[in-house]
Amino acid sequence: MSLSLTVTRGHTFVSGTPVTTADLNAGALPSVLLSGTVGTADLVDGAVSNLKITPGAICAVTTTGSANAYLASPTPAVPALVANTWLILKSNFTNTGAATLNVSGLGAKSIKKLNGSDVQAGDIQSGQLLLVAYDGTNWQMLNDARAAVWNFAVATGAANTYAITVRESLGLADIVGLPIVFQTNAANTGACTLNVNGLGAKSIKLVSGSDPLSGDLPSGALVQVAYDGTNFKLLGNYGRETAGTAGTYAYPTSVTTDSAGRVTAVTAGSKYVTSSGAYAAIPAAGAKAEFTHGLGSTPWPRQIVLICTSAEIGYSVDDEMDIGAGWESPGAGDEEVMLSAVYANATVIGIVRYSDMTNIKLPHKSTGVRTAITEANWKIKGYGYK
Repeated sequence: MSLSLTVTRGHTFVSGTPVTTADLNAGALPSVLLSGTVGTADLVDGAVSNLKITPGAICAVTTTGSANAYLASPTPAVPALVANTWLILKSNFTNTGAATLNVSGLGAKSIKKLNGSDVQAGDIQSGQLLLVAYDGTNWQMLNDARAAVWNFAVATGAANTYAITVRESLGLADIVGLPIVFQTNAANTGACTLNVNGLGAKSIKLVSGSDPLSGDLPSGALVQVAYDGTNFKLLGNYGRETAGTAGTYAYPTSVTTDSAGRVTAVTAGSKYVTSSGAYAAIPAAGAKAEFTHGLGSTPWPRQIVLICTSAEIGYSVDDEMDIGAGWESPGAGDEEVMLSAVYANATVIGIVRYSDMTNIKLPHKSTGVRTAITEANWKIKGYGYK
């Protein structure tokens, strides 16, 4: 019979009856009756019988053991494993693979993740507090501290054939739509594949569905992909900013791009500039002057300028003036732009002077007043680009 406790009042006060000191003392000292018996099997020193243990009870203990074989000796000891019993463990070492737990010497049982797979290296860290529950067969780890990084691995394999092993034993059907991050071990040189957990190489594709271009996955890059049931799709743009080569190029330049619009090469263009030793005299009325440019094709843009070779009307030697700034007066009240017929072909850049233009005027550099120049103080110079 279990113990029971009965408490009764020591005195009952009656309305209208005077209260004495003895009545007060009796009221303060109730009657207490303890009945029943306690057997020796009910309380065993240092242990609780399996009849008395409550499934789901939590106790805390620091493990001992080594080499993936954890030992736990809670006090009081657990006399038998009962399904749904919880334990809080403080691990004494980091596991390096599948591991077991032996509680109160009742036998080593596998420690499993919630999905039923074995724990993997590093799932249990030294000093970590673990919450485990016995499911009748194994100890399930209820707080996987590294669950958030199940999908990261460093790639092996050669360039364009990446291989990774993630921490979860999942099939391809299990990871559809789940992001996986891996660090590349080599830069790709074109189309490439990814093999996860040895399940078979699957193509890595851009979001558009096309293959990555060379350098899209640089060596050492953290690449995020998701499996769509057929291919792994890149969830970002990797490496494209490194496609070009840094450099400084003088105008004009030629830019080469790939099919994704990335600049893959920048090449300095060609240009022709008349040297001082090759300046030409201003052609006479009705005559022309030409410069052989050597560019191999008709240049664009091209230009003829006047260049001062002897200072006058405010200009210094080597001052250049656009040819359109020069004017002539073929007749009274007539003002026209001089030397406007500039031409070019694959060999030369040239200019033809109108036959009825007999003098040239430029704006004075200081006053802006149109002033006739001495043509011997000026030459012409050509520019051409391609």
